[in-house]
Amino acid sequence: MASKKLEERQVELEINMPRIGGKIIEFHNVSKSYPGLNLFESFSYKFRPGEKVGIIGKAYRSQGLGKLMMKFAIEKSIELGFKALQLNLVVVNNHASIKICKDYGFKVIGTLPKAFYYKQREYVDAFVMYKELS
Repeated sequence: MASKKLEERQVELEINMPRIGGKIIEFHNVSKSYPGLNLFESFSYKFRPGEKVGIIGKAYRSQGLGKLMMKFAIEKSIELGFKALQLNLVVVNNHASIKICKDYGFKVIGTLPKAFYYKQREYVDAFVMYKELS
C-alpha cells in the first residue's frame, strides 16, 4: 500500500477484562519519529468504543493513502450493510482531509466550535461530515 516502508512489525494486545466506562484508550502529546523522519507529533486523542481512526503522518502525505483509506472504509461499510457514514471530527484546517471527504460525497452537517487543540497552540473548530451509502 504505502510507497515507503520503514519496518514491518506486528503488534498484538490482548486485554482479558470487561470494558468499563466509555473510554478505550487515551493518548496525550504522543510523537513518533525516526532519524531524519518525523511521522507525527503532539498527537492527543481519546478512543471510544466502536470508533475507527485513520492517521497519516507527515512523511506519508500526498501519496494517496487518505483516498485509499476512505475508499476502503466506504466499500467495507457497504459490504457490512451500513446505510451511512458519519465522521465526527474533521478538523477545519485539515484541508486535504476535507477535500477527500467532499470528493467521496461527504457533506458538512455541523460544526463543533473549538473542538480540537491544534498543534498545542490553539483550539480550532471541527466539522461533522455525513454520507449516505448506496
